[in-house]
Parts: sequence; structure tokens; C-alpha cells
Amino acid sequence: MQIIDQLKNEVNLKYKLSIDFSFDKKFYRNDHVWAVGTFWVWKGKNYEVINYGSWKHGEQFSLKSWHDNEETKPFKKEYAIQIHELNRNLEEEKKQKHLDCKNKWEPIFNSAVTPDNHDYLTNKEILPHNSRVDDRKTLLIPFYNENGFVGVQRILPDGKKFFSSGIEIQGAICPLTPFYDKSLCYVSEGFATAATIQECFPEIPSICAANAGNLSHAVRTIRKINPEIKICIAADRDKNRIGEIKAKLACSIDRDIIFIVAKTESEAWTDFNDLAVFQGKDKVIEQLNVSDNDFAFVKALGHNGDSYFYCSSLNQQ
Repeated sequence: MQIIDQLKNEVNLKYKLSIDFSFDKKFYRNDHVWAVGTFWVWKGKNYEVINYGSWKHGEQFSLKSWHDNEETKPFKKEYAIQIHELNRNLEEEKKQKHLDCKNKWEPIFNSAVTPDNHDYLTNKEILPHNSRVDDRKTLLIPFYNENGFVGVQRILPDGKKFFSSGIEIQGAICPLTPFYDKSLCYVSEGFATAATIQECFPEIPSICAANAGNLSHAVRTIRKINPEIKICIAADRDKNRIGEIKAKLACSIDRDIIFIVAKTESEAWTDFNDLAVFQGKDKVIEQLNVSDNDFAFVKALGHNGDSYFYCSSLNQQ
């Protein structure tokens, strides 16, 4: 019980959530927090380990019931066996949950209708785009990866958001318009921000990446579908700078990726949708208007005596 209490305390401290689970190698989740645990007996002593983290923040932690000085070479070998089995079971269960989610929500989304109005859309001052609404007035945002539909994000009229249970969110994206044959796209975290940007730049695809932790994975999915597209990440301006940090990380994946952080007059306004609602769409256009020159760079490679060497992004030489 001690390690379970320790986990709950740590999760509550980090995420202000509580998650109940057993050490049965099964996957448990509560909102954006997940956990999976196992235990084994080795040389007459019980050992427990828990892996947990947050999809929203793109982070993962491990909690162990032993001290590092107990990790002898034979123990490390046994631990590796246990973790391998834990991960194998976890992957099998995740694949099944992903499949169940797709099979459940694809027909639900396909039978839903384009909303005439919805409180969330009204409050955010955005159009429905590719969203739909079910008979309970829940807004459904579809998400896809390179293999097709994976699930939905459900948005209630009061703005509360939930992903469909079991969704394969890592690498999932919601493109508001097709981008497979385009030369430039915008990527942002939330649907409202993506919608605002799409309305400001109708000819340029805008893509929702769900959250900051998924930005890097979303970029990889986009590049699988369109390897040559230039990507501008429209990053949120959070107090903890998580949007900027994750955007910068995503930019390190490949060439032709830049990010721009929303600049607003109030700290309470954190994204480009806020900027549009409170300061006007002209401000969004002004901040996010980019050209090919914004993606160009000259990188210093080093020198040999008085000879200096550089690489240009325009010709890769």
C-alpha cells in the first residue's frame, strides 16, 4: 500500500488528479494521466514498479519500490525481463484499445451532423469546419493519423474536453483542410486555435495537434503524408512556457519547421484564438504571416584555419 499511496500523492501533486489501479500490468487512465504497474518476487522479496505520466504534457515518470544501491547486475537482468514483459502486455492492450476506439467512434462521427450553432463555437467565435455534433449537443472533433481515423475529441457546450477512451492520440492530427499537396501548413494545439488560423489564412491548411506534448509526433505524421511541406507551429504562450518548449523541440526534428509564439496584451490570453477574440484577426494575420525566407538559414559548420564552412538551407550545400 505504501507505494500506491506514494504514487497517488505524486500524481496529485503533479496533475491534481487521482488514479486508482492494480499491479496487474494493465493500462489505467484518468483524464490525461496514465499509469501501468507490475510486481514480482525475487530472492524472497517483493518488488513493485509503476510507469506513469501525462499525454497532455508529453512526459513520463517511473516509481520504484527499491533503492538504486539494490540494483546488482543479476537484479538488473531480472528487472529488464519484467519491464520487457510489462511493455509487451502494455503494447498489446494499447493496440486493442486503439482498435476498439476507432470501431466505436468512426460510425458515431459519420452519423453526426454539422452544427448549426454550438456554445463552444460561439464563445470562441469560430466556424464548425470539419467538426460535427451528436444528439447530445456534444461537439466532435475528428482525429486521424497516416492510417486513417483514430477517434474524436468531445467538447461540451461549457468548453470541457474529453478524448474518446482508447484513442491513439500520439501522432494524431485534425487537418481542417487537406494538406497532402500543399507547400505550407500551420500547426497548433487546440481546435479553436486551428480554426482561427484557418479562417485567417483560408488558402493554407491549418492542423490541430491536440496538445503541446503531441506537437513533435504530429509533425512526424504530417511529414509522412507530405514530406516536403513547410510547417509553421503556432505555439501557445503558457505561463510555464510548455507550448514554446514543445514547439522548439518539434522544430529540431527536421528542416523547414519554424514556430511563432502568440503575443497578446494580457497574460490571461494564451493562444491565437484569444488574440483573435480580444484583439482581432488582423493581429493573428500580422503575427503569423510567413514567407519562404522565414524558413531559410545559414548554419555554421566549422573552420579549417582561415577557411570557414557553412550550409545553406536553400541548396543544402
